[in-house]
Amino acid sequence: MHMIPYLLTALVLTPASVQATAYKLTDDNAFWLGGAIGRGHFAETSLDSNQQHFYDSFSSKWEVGYDVYHNFGGFLSYDFANASPDIHLGTIGIRGIGHITESLDWYAKTGMSRVLIGNSANNNDNGLSGMLGLGVEYQLAHALSMKVGVDYYHRLEATPFTSGHLSQFYWGLSYRFGQTAPVAKTPVAKTPVAKTPVAKTPVAKTPVAKT
Repeated sequence: MHMIPYLLTALVLTPASVQATAYKLTDDNAFWLGGAIGRGHFAETSLDSNQQHFYDSFSSKWEVGYDVYHNFGGFLSYDFANASPDIHLGTIGIRGIGHITESLDWYAKTGMSRVLIGNSANNNDNGLSGMLGLGVEYQLAHALSMKVGVDYYHRLEATPFTSGHLSQFYWGLSYRFGQTAPVAKTPVAKTPVAKTPVAKTPVAKTPVAKT
């Protein structure tokens, strides 16, 4: 169990340490903003009676991040999951990005989360909780992309008397700021060159007088 944080960190940093084999259409060093909706599964356990409760309901996500390179970046996110009570999470983390094709990426991310609003926002004995996420992102335009993924949040205390794990499956969009619009290539029309016929001037032969 003590090796899990090291394995998760290695998973996130792997794309950043490997040279990309696919050409990336987006620019490096870019801020991005994303939003997503999906389904959350929250497995909650009572700390007193050890009873378990399960919630499957709507969830949403808002993210902002900065990619310092095309293989690595950081992010902040706010997540909501409809449970009893509702869960509001704030997360800070890092992500590694790998390029499958020029338009398709995969990413892995890890970070630390905390309950922001709720009965345990000011009484969270567990403190920060760990998270891990995986997903794929498809580029729709030079600054807009679509993504699907799953995030897992470990040991969230939705109340001072309960602890649980949240799995979030989501679909969303991301917009990258400061992207250079692609330059359209204009085909150069070839103008045929007309060949002008060269007129042959007959050379007059001067008779040589015989002496």
